[in-house]
Amino acid sequence: MLDLGSSLVDKSLVLAEGRTGKEARYRMLEPVRQYAREHLEKNEEGERVRERHARYYLALAETAAPELAGPGQVAWLERLETEYPNLRAALSWYLGEGSEKHEARAQMGLRLATALGQFWGNLGSSEGREWLEKGLTRSGAAPDSLRAMALSEAGFIAIFHLDPGATATIEEALTIYRRLQDKTGQALALNLLVHTVALLGNFDRLPTLHDETRALLEDPPQDQLGAAYLHLTMGMIAMSGQDDEQVVSETERALSLFREAGDLFGSARCLTPMGIAALGRGDVEYAARVNEEALQILRLLKNKIGIAVALLQAAGVAFLRGLMIRAARLFAAAQAVRRSIGHPDPVLKPLNYDYEANMAATCAELGEAVFEAAFSEGLAMSAEQAVEYALSSDGNAASPTPPVQPSVDKSLDVLTRREMEVSLLAARGLSNRQIASKLSISEHTVAAHVRKILKKLGLRSRTQISPT
Repeated sequence: MLDLGSSLVDKSLVLAEGRTGKEARYRMLEPVRQYAREHLEKNEEGERVRERHARYYLALAETAAPELAGPGQVAWLERLETEYPNLRAALSWYLGEGSEKHEARAQMGLRLATALGQFWGNLGSSEGREWLEKGLTRSGAAPDSLRAMALSEAGFIAIFHLDPGATATIEEALTIYRRLQDKTGQALALNLLVHTVALLGNFDRLPTLHDETRALLEDPPQDQLGAAYLHLTMGMIAMSGQDDEQVVSETERALSLFREAGDLFGSARCLTPMGIAALGRGDVEYAARVNEEALQILRLLKNKIGIAVALLQAAGVAFLRGLMIRAARLFAAAQAVRRSIGHPDPVLKPLNYDYEANMAATCAELGEAVFEAAFSEGLAMSAEQAVEYALSSDGNAASPTPPVQPSVDKSLDVLTRREMEVSLLAARGLSNRQIASKLSISEHTVAAHVRKILKKLGLRSRTQISPT
C-alpha cells in the first residue's frame, strides 16, 4: 500500500498536503475521485467501501467522545475538525436518503452524531442538531441510554438558538435518565434545563429544579463531571435570585472540579456565569479577571458561542470602566461573531446583565457619529481579532476620532450597574414609581438606590444628579 500510494502521488493522481509539525493529509482531485467512484459502482463495491469508511469514522468519534471532556480535548477537537468532511460523509451514509429503511444503520448514525456531541456544541452551528434529530427519528429501537444522550446534545444546541423546543427535548432526556437511575445524566440534563428556563424566562420552574438538584447533591454521582454540573446548576439558579455569594461559592466549586478533570469547556461554562454575575453587581475587577480566563480558554477551543458571550462581558467591563469606544467595538464584535454562526442575541437581562441598556448608554455618551464609527470597527473584526482586542489593554486607542473621556467616569467608578440605571432615569426627572416600573423593581428598592447614589456621589438632592 505504501509503494502504491507513493506511486499515485508521483503521478499526481493523489495529492499529499504537508502541514507544519503535523501528519500529512492525502486527497484526490475531484475528476479522479469521480472516476474511482464509477469503477467501484460498476464492480458493486461502492456500498461495501462506504460502509467500511463509515464504520471507521464511527469508531474514531466514539474514541474521541470521552476525551472531549478531558485534558486531550483541544487535540481531539482539532482532529475532528480536520476530519469534518469524512464525518459528514459517514453521517450521510448512515442517515441520508433511504436510511429510514435500515434501522440498524440509522442507529449507528445516531451513535456517530451523539459521539460528536461536544464537537457540535463547540462548533456552534445547527448542523449537529439536524443529524441528531434524523438519528432519533429513524432509529426508534435505539437503547434508552443512547436516546437520552442524543436528546441532551440536541437540546444543548437548541438552547443557544433560543428555541422553546429545547425545554421539551431536555425534559425527555431527564425522564429517561431518571428511569435509568443515571445520576451523571440527570446532573447534565438538570444543568441544561436550568440554562434553558433561565434564558427563556420560565423562572417558575426554578424552585422545583433547585430541589431536585439539591437532592442529587446529597447523594452525588461518583464521577467528577457529574458533581461539577450539579454545583454549576446551583450557581446558575442562584444567579436568577441574585444571590451573589452562592453564585460565587457554587460556581467556584464546580470550576475546581472541572479543572481537576482537565475539562476546559466545563471550566469556561463556569467562568461565564461568574463574569455575568460580577457585572450585575458592579464588581468590575472580578468580572475582568474571570472573563479574561474564559476568553483564553475559548480561544484555545475555537468556541464561537462562548467567545460571543465573553465579548459581551468584555464590553460590559469596558463600559463600567468608562472606556466607551472600546465598549462600542466589543459590543459590535460580539454581534459579528454571533451572526457568523447564525445565533440570535442572547438574553442576559434575566441574569442581571442588561447589555442592551449598556450599549444604549454607550451610544448616548459618545454621540451617534462616534459610536457608529467605533461600532463599524468592531463589526469588521474576525473572531480571532476580537479576542485579541478584548485581551489587550489599549483602551480607547486607535479611535477614528480623538478619544472621548465621558464625564460619567467618576460615577462609574463608584456606582453599581443598577445604581447607574437608577441615576440616569432620576436625572431625566422620573419619579421613584416611574423608575420602579421601567426597571421592574419596587419603589422601596428605588428609594434605597437613590439614597446610596446621593451618598456615594456626595450630593444632597436627587435634582443634583446629572445625566452626564
